[in-house]
Amino acid sequence: MNYTEEIVIIGGGMVGRVAQRYMPDALILDWGPPPVATPRPQTFGAIYWWEPVADLPCVQFQVLTTIDGETPTPEGIRAYKERVGKGFEVQTRPDAVARQFQPLSHGYAPTSFPAPTRIMYRARVERIDPDARMLHMANGDTYLYSHLVSTIPLPALLKMFPFDAVDQFEHIEFRSRPIFVTVAPDDHEARTVLQVNYSTTRNAYRETRHLDGSTHREYASAPMHTELPVKKLVPGRIYDVPQAAELLLHLRGMAIHSFGRYGRWDSDELLHMTDAQLRTFASLL
Repeated sequence: MNYTEEIVIIGGGMVGRVAQRYMPDALILDWGPPPVATPRPQTFGAIYWWEPVADLPCVQFQVLTTIDGETPTPEGIRAYKERVGKGFEVQTRPDAVARQFQPLSHGYAPTSFPAPTRIMYRARVERIDPDARMLHMANGDTYLYSHLVSTIPLPALLKMFPFDAVDQFEHIEFRSRPIFVTVAPDDHEARTVLQVNYSTTRNAYRETRHLDGSTHREYASAPMHTELPVKKLVPGRIYDVPQAAELLLHLRGMAIHSFGRYGRWDSDELLHMTDAQLRTFASLL
């Protein structure tokens, strides 16, 4: 079948669904099967929003941030960043680093997430023809689009193009390392403060105590001595590449817009887009 859409979003996870809240007529293509019920927002680690977005119902809470159990200091921040291979960010991203390690701040989390307005499940994109503005699907269907919004990791997006469309970027080395997460179940002690502790010495480099009483621990390698299930997150921790800005500009010239941290390959650990930024993004399409 051949279809024509004004805006198509690749990726039906939380980022794709947030994008659709600002572009309600857009069609989401999700490679996975339809859920058996409306899924609740699920996050791992120290994930929260700095402000409400997309008019979604949210709960507000305080965020207490420490390093090795103490108030963050310049020395502690540098030691942690160096431990995770991002010591350079102290110089290159001072504002983002300062915000990440605020001792006390506010955060928001969605309490519910309405079902997508328009979505196709089991819809896997195999190839993008940027000249024709056409998506070729694994099942043989095609989609003509005016604008394409990608929420999938940038390296995965590039693999969908014919070589001559992005050949000048073929030598980019996208560096990443998987993250391994354990979630200790509810300890029956509901919290009013989300606690995030960064460690410079322990095996778990970040521990987050969530409002529901669960504790998330993040590791650079799979923990050996734990009875808890271990979830592997890929790409996980990513590292900036100098050519990313030029590549994203090149894609925008073909009416392809990368959205979200992995979509833009931005290494900022707590990257957030504000509601105003999201509305501006949508208005440009």
